[in-house]
Amino acid sequence: MCVAAVSEALKSPNPTLSEFQRAHLAELFHSMKWTHASIRDLLRHEIKKPMSIDAMPLVRTQLESLYAICLLVEAPAYLSVYLKDSWKKLYIRFLLQREECRSLGRFSKYLNEQALPNLEGMASLIGVSRDEILTIDYDELGQSPPSGFIPMRIPRFPTPRAVIRLVNDADRSRMLIRLYPEYQFLCSFVHVSPHPGMFKVMLDDRHPLSKLFSSDRIEYMFQNEIAGPALYIDLISVAQGCAEILTLYRDNLNLLKVVEGAWKLITDSSLLGGVIWEIRTRKVLGVIG
Repeated sequence: MCVAAVSEALKSPNPTLSEFQRAHLAELFHSMKWTHASIRDLLRHEIKKPMSIDAMPLVRTQLESLYAICLLVEAPAYLSVYLKDSWKKLYIRFLLQREECRSLGRFSKYLNEQALPNLEGMASLIGVSRDEILTIDYDELGQSPPSGFIPMRIPRFPTPRAVIRLVNDADRSRMLIRLYPEYQFLCSFVHVSPHPGMFKVMLDDRHPLSKLFSSDRIEYMFQNEIAGPALYIDLISVAQGCAEILTLYRDNLNLLKVVEGAWKLITDSSLLGGVIWEIRTRKVLGVIG
């Protein structure tokens, strides 16, 4: 409901966002909807297996999306950086593959007749200039640019820690600071950390060490360390992302109603949700309401 409401809102003109920017923000929320569905599938009670732990990296992407939305709401120009930086990574990967497969004829047709035209089409769509492409070529292939060429390097889109420094709204910044320890917790499921592996051991009924844990302890661990944090951080990320968009659409009563309903659910069931509500969301909805 949140994603449907915010997608509908973003169809309307806004003095802060161009049509292009609104379309890509809507796609970001659309992606969050499907990630939400994947998280729910992995956490289904009847399949409580080691694979359930793999919901946590997906929750991390939801929270990262909230950080990106907060920055893009304040500074929509960063959307160009967001898109170009993503394209740059794909293009660098293509250059590497092309160099590695230079002497392998069976790969040349795909790389030169499909992959490259696809990348060039994406570049044109998101506004990557020819000089930006040439700069990547020179940097990655170790070539010296011609005399007089001025490099145009595509900057990296900021990580969550950098987003905190770039956000100007005080309450928005405080909210992101409070959420950062949750982000670090979720990162531990991506990096080589011991506790994700231990959680998988506990849920693996074929692992010898799983017998050391009672079913009650496993259930308690699963609800408090995996399912609970995954569900409420996922919901907070989506609902607060919609609340940030609401600051640009203060007259959209449908979006306001849906966001209020989502946050009632969150504050009724999550202590962290109550904290975020007090730091940021209550004031946002109060001003709009």
